[in-house]
Amino acid sequence: MPTTLPRTQVTHTPDVERALQVAHTRWPDESRASVLIARLAAEGADVVAQQVRPSERLLTFSSRSGRTLTTQAVLDAQNEE
Repeated sequence: MPTTLPRTQVTHTPDVERALQVAHTRWPDESRASVLIARLAAEGADVVAQQVRPSERLLTFSSRSGRTLTTQAVLDAQNEE
């Protein structure tokens, strides 16, 4: 399908094949590997995001957004941990 978004090619290594088998049990009506990989990526990102400490999320946001963090923002995030 045409798109202006970047594309990523994935080789079906044994780990990827295993992940696709797991994904197929989660989404049995979907047979397209590209859709299963996209769904795995989205769900995996949610899981990893929950595991990242608040101060790390804040620092990642800061570096991606180009914004400068205040000392208080960092301290507040660390206190949430």
